[in-house]
Amino acid sequence: MTSSLRVWRRMVMPDPVRVHRYQSLPEQGPKVLFFSGGSALNKVSRVFKEYTHHSIHLVTPFDSGGSSARLRAEFDIPAVGDLRSRLMALADETVMGQPEVYNLFTHRLPQQAELSVLRAQLQQLVAGEHPLIACIPNPMKALIQMHLAVTQARIHDNFDLRGASIGNLIMAGGYLNNQQQLDPIVFLFSRLVKALGEVKTTLDASLHLGVELENGETVLGQHNITGKETQVLPSPIKRIWLNKGLRHIVPTNCYIADDRKDAIEGADLICYPPGSFYSSLLANLLPGGWPFHSSEC
Repeated sequence: MTSSLRVWRRMVMPDPVRVHRYQSLPEQGPKVLFFSGGSALNKVSRVFKEYTHHSIHLVTPFDSGGSSARLRAEFDIPAVGDLRSRLMALADETVMGQPEVYNLFTHRLPQQAELSVLRAQLQQLVAGEHPLIACIPNPMKALIQMHLAVTQARIHDNFDLRGASIGNLIMAGGYLNNQQQLDPIVFLFSRLVKALGEVKTTLDASLHLGVELENGETVLGQHNITGKETQVLPSPIKRIWLNKGLRHIVPTNCYIADDRKDAIEGADLICYPPGSFYSSLLANLLPGGWPFHSSEC
């Protein structure tokens, strides 16, 4: 004799009890991992940190437009702009945070100013005399000055500082001053702003995106693919890869670090947030070594 038993439970989304619990104790919140790139998730991140301090943000360092493009062309470094903006979105904005550091990292030099004026402002920052840095206590102030001084010493005389993000300049100096490794700098500055979440680069490598279109044309560079700074692509994308540089087609790949694998396998939930399908989502899945095969996604 056989019998069947059906067990069911009504689920309410969102669960108000669980939401209240996480909001009351965000330090005990779930491990939610985001594959992302760009700034599409920043507004969500500012709210999400109120519910969990254990979110993990895998951000692509392949941006090749805007002010990041100038730094990448100058130093051949990974893109730091999206990493900085996500750190700022996750920064502790309560009385326990570091508002002085936050204000410095989010400040941009004037867009309409003479080069001599911009260089004078950068020198003020390096010397610790600018109001934005003078109020930061040591040893944080000295650390920031040191990284800014590295950037100042390495840029060419004609480097375009208009609209430059101070946070990007600081991170670039940290990268150059730490054996060209980005992970330690992201970790360091996440502590400086007391980020309520974890930000990681997909790869700690200076690579670019390349795509082949269905019409046979090849396009290199994230800024050329998204159509935000150039004309919209004339044909759908057929294939995408990681490329060395922007001048020639040199497909390459790297394996992700073990801590990225651990982050994925240990996450309670994995999210694919809004953003460009190719340059934000698929770009995250291009490197080798994921616990799943990229072609399956």
